[in-house]
Amino acid sequence: TTRLSMATSTVPAKPMIVANPQVDRTAFMTAEITNSTAEPLLSGTASLYRGERLIAETQLPQIAPGASEPLGFGPVPGILLDHRVVDRMTGDRGLITQSNTREQSFIFTLQNLTDTEADVRALYPLPVSQQEDLEVTTRLTPNPVEVDVDGAEGVAAWNLTLAPGEE
Repeated sequence: TTRLSMATSTVPAKPMIVANPQVDRTAFMTAEITNSTAEPLLSGTASLYRGERLIAETQLPQIAPGASEPLGFGPVPGILLDHRVVDRMTGDRGLITQSNTREQSFIFTLQNLTDTEADVRALYPLPVSQQEDLEVTTRLTPNPVEVDVDGAEGVAAWNLTLAPGEE
């Protein structure tokens, strides 16, 4: 296979560390690139580097001028995640009319084991009702900075700054 470089373009990127403690054990580095050129960036294979280290080869879609595209740059081994369900109760209430209840308490933690401060965006899926007669109430401490992230119903986000060694 022969590769020819036709042109080189530099576009702005917004790096972000993203954590999903319900699913992952470590956070991930991402970056959103924006095509700031007057021409579309053509689809094709892209080599993704973090510093001098090759992270992945991926297929990029065509990116129109002014459009943005998220890219993944691999795990951040020094940002550890933990998720625990600390209490789960179910039961019936009422004498004349009955209702079923379910209460669940959980804790998720992020720990920065690196030697630098880290800005992390933690995402967590919240329960949502899909039925008219089903009521869902959530109490979150601390409150998220955003709910229904990127139009995804029930996804909450917290923007956290973790000092080295902080949990």
